[in-house]
Amino acid sequence: MMWLELAFAGLGSFIWHWGIGIGMIIILVGAAELTTAIPIIGNWLATVRIHLLWAAAAIALVLAGEYIGARDAAKRCEAKAAIVDTRVGKAVKKAITAPPKTDRWETDE
Repeated sequence: MMWLELAFAGLGSFIWHWGIGIGMIIILVGAAELTTAIPIIGNWLATVRIHLLWAAAAIALVLAGEYIGARDAAKRCEAKAAIVDTRVGKAVKKAITAPPKTDRWETDE
């Protein structure tokens, strides 16, 4: 079941942020459409409709920015990991191919 734990590890924050954002977009667009469905006061709600749609667009832009930031952070972590792997690999290879004749940490005390 480790594969299941790895599959769902860290998803809580994604579900929380994306779920709230997408839920708000759905509610705002739904409310904007609802203002057109009311025939008596639909004309007076035209400005409210525009503000609701602008708010939904702003939330979508924030979510897009969050996605881009998370993607860039993940790429940066991958680049750092590649550098660490390369440096550690070189150090291990050097230590295996040419071990010192005396180890400074092994002394007869």
